[in-house]
Amino acid sequence: MADMNYDRGTLETLIDQLHTHESTLGVEVDNLKIVAGKLINVVWEGNSSAGDFQAAHDNWINEFSDTRDKLAKMRSAIDDALINAFAADKKVSDSFR
Repeated sequence: MADMNYDRGTLETLIDQLHTHESTLGVEVDNLKIVAGKLINVVWEGNSSAGDFQAAHDNWINEFSDTRDKLAKMRSAIDDALINAFAADKKVSDSFR
């Protein structure tokens, strides 16, 4: 049977890193939307390339957003697992008192 060890510090670091990556992706999505809007509205206004760029841009936004959602779900699941693991440890410890 596998040893059931977990390191709170390592898991908390992982949770923090996932949160940082999730936040960074959010900022980049916002930045990408701003730049794309300027390109479409100013540089490519009335140009047929604007539609092609908008379609590619929408795909990127969907991918960034999907990845961000997955990071958020992973962070939440790890956080919940950590809370549950230490709550279970406390219950077992308390039962021996």
